[in-house]
Amino acid sequence: MSLFQKAKKAKENKNGFTLVELIVVLVILAILAAVLVPTMTKWIDKANEKQVVIDARTAYLAAQTVVSEQYGLGNTIEELSFANDTDSDDANGEAAELADISGDYSASFTVTSNKVEAGSFTKGGFTAILANGTWTVEKSE
Repeated sequence: MSLFQKAKKAKENKNGFTLVELIVVLVILAILAAVLVPTMTKWIDKANEKQVVIDARTAYLAAQTVVSEQYGLGNTIEELSFANDTDSDDANGEAAELADISGDYSASFTVTSNKVEAGSFTKGGFTAILANGTWTVEKSE
């Protein structure tokens, strides 16, 4: 049997992977995880920020609807504050019911001349702030 045939036979009889090959694969997977996990976390945070803005706009529309409705009834509202657990028969409770936002949140809006001008909305570790007609999102501490 020639040396070439012995090498070929040894290669054919080889079963599984060597320890070195397994360690190399594990190291490569660890490097990929170390690179991808922070990126995935950023994507998740961006998605959560966008959801908070969507919920904040929903709360804003509910607040503006209640303010307009109360104005039509001859009432003036200067501030609305409500949350997912607000259960009252006043304008705050009406805004919370109208918003119908799931999860734990809190919303507070300032009303000037029967128009919601500013406010904040907090949910899931993020706070959306309305100022000058623009929403900005900050991560809550």
